Amino acid sequence: MLRKVGMMVCVSLVGWAIISGRAPGKGVADRVQHQFGGTSNEMCLECPALPGEPFFWEGMWRELPDFEYLETEGKSSAKIPPLPLQAGSCNWERVVGEGFLTEDLLRGSLRNDYAWGMSTYTDPQGNEWLYVGTLNYGTFQDPGQAQVWRSSTGDAGSWEMVRVLEGCSGVRGMATYAGLLWLGTLNAIIPEVDPDGCEIWATDGTEWVLANEPGFGVSAMSTRGITVYRGGLYADAGQKADYTSAEVFKYTGLVMEGDLDSINPAFWQSVASEGSVWIDPVNSIGVMEEFRGDLYVGTWSRGVVPSISSELGCDVYRYRGEEDVWERVTANGFGDPANAGVLSSAVFQDHLYLGVSGMFNLETALTADGADIWRTSNGDDWEAVTTNGNPGGSEPRNGNRYMWQMTVFDDYLLVGTYNFFRGCVIYGSKTGDPYSFLQVNIDGMEPGRNKVPVFSPQVQPPLPQYFYLNEQYGARTFTTFEDQLYLGTATWAYHADLIWRWLLQENGGEILDFPHSFYVGCEIWRLDHLPPVVTGLRADPEDERVELHWCPYREPGFDLAGYNVYRREKPGSPYERVASLLDTNGYTDLSLTNFLSYYYAVTAENTDGIETYYSEAVAVVPGIPQETFWVYPNPFQPNDYDVNTGTWEEGITFEFINYPGTHQVKVYTLAGELVAETQDADWMDEGGRLIWQWDARNENGDRVASGLYLYLATCGAGEQRSGKIVIIR
Repeated sequence: MLRKVGMMVCVSLVGWAIISGRAPGKGVADRVQHQFGGTSNEMCLECPALPGEPFFWEGMWRELPDFEYLETEGKSSAKIPPLPLQAGSCNWERVVGEGFLTEDLLRGSLRNDYAWGMSTYTDPQGNEWLYVGTLNYGTFQDPGQAQVWRSSTGDAGSWEMVRVLEGCSGVRGMATYAGLLWLGTLNAIIPEVDPDGCEIWATDGTEWVLANEPGFGVSAMSTRGITVYRGGLYADAGQKADYTSAEVFKYTGLVMEGDLDSINPAFWQSVASEGSVWIDPVNSIGVMEEFRGDLYVGTWSRGVVPSISSELGCDVYRYRGEEDVWERVTANGFGDPANAGVLSSAVFQDHLYLGVSGMFNLETALTADGADIWRTSNGDDWEAVTTNGNPGGSEPRNGNRYMWQMTVFDDYLLVGTYNFFRGCVIYGSKTGDPYSFLQVNIDGMEPGRNKVPVFSPQVQPPLPQYFYLNEQYGARTFTTFEDQLYLGTATWAYHADLIWRWLLQENGGEILDFPHSFYVGCEIWRLDHLPPVVTGLRADPEDERVELHWCPYREPGFDLAGYNVYRREKPGSPYERVASLLDTNGYTDLSLTNFLSYYYAVTAENTDGIETYYSEAVAVVPGIPQETFWVYPNPFQPNDYDVNTGTWEEGITFEFINYPGTHQVKVYTLAGELVAETQDADWMDEGGRLIWQWDARNENGDRVASGLYLYLATCGAGEQRSGKIVIIR
């Protein structure tokens, strides 16, 4: 049966009015009760304005667009026409809508707030499945129950619910171990409802077994993640009643391949906890990610909802499995206590990337810095990819409060955010470098998703008196299944209501119990591929100009309108478009400054305004001799905070331009003692420019003292350059 469904939602959260109605399949109430200024009145649902208060109700009604769902033997799907593509976006397809909505599971499905856990699994019979576990919070009076859904194809209409986990609010972590799928839960946070705590379940696709003692025997309420490291299964346990003392547990029993009966729930051992490993209090474990043979663990310094004040930020610990040693590698929120927790991780192009939460405060929601991304190539030295919530540029994207999920797909690093103003935002980068990310989705996954109004006379500007929050506000999970990328969203529902309770209480607002989860649900979207790029970009320097050439772009189905040329004068700074919709694969950039570095990238754009990602960048210096060697800045004086004399982050640059072959640089003291030397892997190739950035440290990793140093540079042809460097600290 194919059926049309429509709904209308209007919600106020601070002190005032709540209007609800048209829950599909539940009938439409003629009148609803609402509150305003402490009084109680009745009002017809169809009434466009509250008498005496037109300023509040004017424009507040938002009719949700009709959608269709297909009922076939308990299976469901949202049948959504393809979205019109917009610049910077990709052709995402929705395969599940409104919390796996079905008529017989209507209320429970709409309370599937998050697609919280997602994983692929091949069962013992060789069948491949895509599994999704939900957050189904319910209300304080009527707790929800987590659901587990799966599909063999990922297509709309192919999903079936295979498990309801009684007493569990949500399924978070998933991993395959010993031929079984293991799932970790968040259990109800109300002790009267579930005093025991989080659970680990294992399944072979047919049968299910409880694989731990609930709460691991320490009353932990949540398992955020499960991972396999060096042949062992690890799970975290956090969110205890005291909001501290999270632990990491390892399964120590022997599990026979695909054999549920061989699991012993008692065989879990704590391998990290407060007093044994954690230096500062840890509320939860955000991520566990293997990198270069070690396990990296990112923490939450406080609860799921960041409080308005905190002295501590998140930490990152490293576990060296071969040596059975734990060590803290960065602390205090990467130097900013507002970074409450590590939320996401990915390994991409020999770097470990971590996504961090930003401090949230109702008064500063539109002005405070957004969430961070940090990366490291060795686990010890960390570089900020973004600290303003916007990995795509220098302008802050304040609404991005979490860098909530990361993955690698189609040779891109993808980052999905939590942003309830704009809706979830997904960024992609071919390099992972600062400012290199482009948005690859439409805010909130489609236009018109800002349907949850909030009105607050207590809160002063810059927050407006009333505004709309986006329904699909979080990119919560990613996974790859059958060579396609799948995204699970988080929606504005009871879990988010709980956050607002705390925030509004801090601001003196009246807290009303209204579960949005009766009206919206999570969704699953998928993507075949991300945009390919223009290739073969070459830059030829001439006097005060640069000649650019690249290969023609011939992507099937891409109706080329022209090429766009971008330029910047410093790595990491935002690009400026200098030419648009060129009809040839070449361009001459005129009126440039000789002996100044320029960086170029090219995109292709089609007739619908869709633009590819940047090509690989090239660097060029007009007006220079054919072969040039530079050392800069010299003198190097980073402590005067002048970028012209260097920064500790960038160090001292040794640059060969248009020299063939391999290169080596050695740095000596005046006494002839070797201070530093290059290896082949140290050089960065920037299209004719070979660069080594020396961090002004010796071979022991210590910053060198002030003074005069000598260098000897040798190019591949054997030609040598020598000189002096002055370092002033």
